[in-house]
Amino acid sequence: MSLIVVNIIIVLIFSFNRQLLIIFGRMGVFCNKMAAEKSKFEGWLAYLRDANVVRRTQEKCGVRVLSEVKTGEEEESRNIQVKPSTTSLVNGAIAKLSVTRPVRRKKARRKQPGIMIETISPGEIASPPPIDYPDIIVETYPLVDAYFKLATELGYEPFYIIFLGTLHWNIDTTVFRHAVLLWALSMYIGQALKNVFKWPRPSAPPAVRLEMKLKLEYEYGFPSTHATVSTTIPLYLLYIIHSRYESLFFTMIFISILWCTSVSFSRIYLGLHSYLDMIGGVIVSLIMLLILLPLIDHMDHFIFNFKFFPVVAPLIILLLLYMYPVEVAWTSDRGDTAAILGTLLGALLAIHFNGPFPDDLQPGPFPVALPTYQSLGFGLLRFIVGVLLVFPTRFIMKLLCFRFLPAIMPSHGVVEVDKRPLVVLPYKIITYMSMALSAIYIGPRMFEICDISRY
Repeated sequence: MSLIVVNIIIVLIFSFNRQLLIIFGRMGVFCNKMAAEKSKFEGWLAYLRDANVVRRTQEKCGVRVLSEVKTGEEEESRNIQVKPSTTSLVNGAIAKLSVTRPVRRKKARRKQPGIMIETISPGEIASPPPIDYPDIIVETYPLVDAYFKLATELGYEPFYIIFLGTLHWNIDTTVFRHAVLLWALSMYIGQALKNVFKWPRPSAPPAVRLEMKLKLEYEYGFPSTHATVSTTIPLYLLYIIHSRYESLFFTMIFISILWCTSVSFSRIYLGLHSYLDMIGGVIVSLIMLLILLPLIDHMDHFIFNFKFFPVVAPLIILLLLYMYPVEVAWTSDRGDTAAILGTLLGALLAIHFNGPFPDDLQPGPFPVALPTYQSLGFGLLRFIVGVLLVFPTRFIMKLLCFRFLPAIMPSHGVVEVDKRPLVVLPYKIITYMSMALSAIYIGPRMFEICDISRY
């Protein structure tokens, strides 16, 4: 009997070990497949981040680097630009476009790849490194160059100031209210993720920088905030206009695709972002829309009806600014983020104090009709009055902030006032908050006084 039991135990152990061997074998095959997939994935990531891919894309769009200016008919048919060449600094350090012909310059001083960080005092803003670049001659197709340079402007703040102001003053306050919230959150999340991932812009060379902005020396590339915002806003407009207006759905599909692709691809054409930066920006935008769109009506209710909102809103904005990932050295994107959050704070406070406008209370869908000459004239007047409110406000608040803040805030040994974060950050928030309040709260009241109100 005991022998039978022993044999059974041996058989069970053998069967169990065999099953274990099968399981471990399958796990090994699975791990090998995963390793192969990981290697393939990393290869795709490396390809999408490769600056040589950016350069090849630029060349297909007609961008060429010449050693000398061409003459004759070819020069007349193409656009020849002289630009400072760039080195392989990780953030794509660039020089200002300041020459129109080849000029001899000293050899550029290069730093090894890596984020440019200076040893500075706690309150000091890092200054650009002293780099002198040799000049190069860049040849482009004029129409292609003009198109993408125009498209990339659709991702900068001046365009959104005009666009959002026009939405509020002339078109639809509901669409404006949601759009300004999504714009600010897109910019904030995109800028913050850059400092989380810390992935550099395409090195140049091999990429060719066709846009010269000094602050890009201190900004990472992934994800592209241009791609994030140019995906968020068109898709939101497609979503909201489909539910609020008649007969615009297919038109908005075309506009959304054109807007998103043109702005995103322009950053590759200009040599400022890789394909991976663009894809990352689009993914961030889609995730954000999936989360926020179901909550947008609840946000409206909270902004309009919570009586302590004027107290809570500044606390939320200050918390977002405090949570923003900070580098060792000051970077310009932190100041830009403060300006964005200041704009959002001013917009939220103005929306709360205004309360719902008449078009906020109508469910829609609304018919779409061509504007009359009278409505176009009144719209132009409202835009002019709004602009005349916003920009003097910026000038006055900047003057007051730089007059009083340096006396209140510690300097940390920094002599230049505009290089003190404890001065620059409050200035950005206060100034842009005031501009938003002027545009959104004071603007409609000025329209009523001038008898040009929409309502």
